[in-house]
Amino acid sequence: FGADAALYSKITQFGTVYHVVDSATVVTASARLVDLKTGDVLWQGSASANSNEGNNYSGGGLIGMLVTAAVKQISNSLTDKSHDIAAVTSYRLLHAGPPNGLLYGPRSPKSGTD
Repeated sequence: FGADAALYSKITQFGTVYHVVDSATVVTASARLVDLKTGDVLWQGSASANSNEGNNYSGGGLIGMLVTAAVKQISNSLTDKSHDIAAVTSYRLLHAGPPNGLLYGPRSPKSGTD
């Protein structure tokens, strides 16, 4: 159908990981943009996101950690955060611009600035 390039993506981790006193929903993906005429890799990148980003576990001691872990594991069993975390991973992987993003396309006002 006349495409110039194809984006090949690979999801390497998707779902909730359980530890003894914690759990986290993690999504990791990689992608590469390939020129369909030459087979050259034009761009490649990877990204990851998890539900524990920005959490601060200072204070509460061992009892606090165990209670928090129990609540989180029950919550993760009832709801699936994977789709929300996947959206963050997708944005991180496929955003345009420096430092590691895709090149701006020819219709972007920022085309040629990268």
